[in-house]
Amino acid sequence: MKIEKIYVEKKDKHTSQVIPMVKSDNGSFIGRQVPITNRVSYIEDRRVNAYNKEPFKAKIFVGQIPIFKDLELKDHLPHNLNMLKHAGNSDRLCVVCLQRSDYGEKGWYSLDAVSALKSAEVFIENKCKFVPLEIPFATAKAQIKKLKSDCESILNPGQEIVLDLHIAQYYEDFKDALDLEIAERSKLLLITGRTISKPVNLKNYSEIWKTIGSMNEGDDMPLIIGKNVDRYQKARSNVASSFALNSFNIPVVAEKFYLTPKLTREQFNKKNLDKLPIYIQSEGGFVKSKFQEALYGNSQIKQIYDAFSLGEGLGPTEAVHCINYLLQQYDTALQNDSILNDSFKDIVKEKAKWDASYSTYIRPSQLGKLVVSSKV
Repeated sequence: MKIEKIYVEKKDKHTSQVIPMVKSDNGSFIGRQVPITNRVSYIEDRRVNAYNKEPFKAKIFVGQIPIFKDLELKDHLPHNLNMLKHAGNSDRLCVVCLQRSDYGEKGWYSLDAVSALKSAEVFIENKCKFVPLEIPFATAKAQIKKLKSDCESILNPGQEIVLDLHIAQYYEDFKDALDLEIAERSKLLLITGRTISKPVNLKNYSEIWKTIGSMNEGDDMPLIIGKNVDRYQKARSNVASSFALNSFNIPVVAEKFYLTPKLTREQFNKKNLDKLPIYIQSEGGFVKSKFQEALYGNSQIKQIYDAFSLGEGLGPTEAVHCINYLLQQYDTALQNDSILNDSFKDIVKEKAKWDASYSTYIRPSQLGKLVVSSKV
């Protein structure tokens, strides 16, 4: 899929929530949605090929490639790129990026310009259309331009750089990088997300909301993709991270790829299902250790669960992954409709976890009325 233009389709006049429209060579689609990610893509591919099912109705795929302590990226990236060949991804905006921890020898806090360029070069050599370029901490605007220029000099025809900013970057550097990408009309921007509870993160999230929310309908904007994010915000009533980051005008939120060791994976479906977190649509967030209660107390969840686990040969945990994905996608569509009707501030009151996080924390922080402790 070739992206021609990304622009502000609609802005809620009360909350400055924005819906981006993506215009491609294969039509246009709303850019505010829950993307297909690694594990869901594998599940989708199997159900399409083995059970002749239709792909999920999503137009964006975000693949996250973990950085391993004892394995070089060049040795495992080619294998992981096979995800791009999965059923359904041929008609999607596909972005593959890195999933790097914060600490350790290969963590974000140890990353420098040389290492960032080296990682980008692996994507270039593997002919990825979108080349993620991580911006190390304490990288000023002039240095960002230099790093982008160095990377551009080794791109192949048709390849594009996509900056990857950590949400905990120093505020001034983060703001400069965000403004730079908007000024240069970059089509995509990656944000390595973390909890919304830490002050430095919250300040940068609010800057995204303010910057994007100040745009007018019809203006060009980058499609901002939050990635490497926990599936729910533990310190904020377990509200779905998809909702939390969407509220800061990050329209695409790809939850962290949770690695499962082979032995654990083989035993996964034999474990007590009460330990699996499940998205409860009536609350707008996740409930832990109540899966059986949620399953048999909610006809919609049970209907989806039975369809996947029984009708398509999936194990219980795979079925839950599908439930969590689909229900969040439904709720994102609900939010989109509310933005189109300038009623986002009202829709959030309908779900307890949305209301608890948005009304008492997210919205006050956007308006500069929230005082948070640095110890959170």
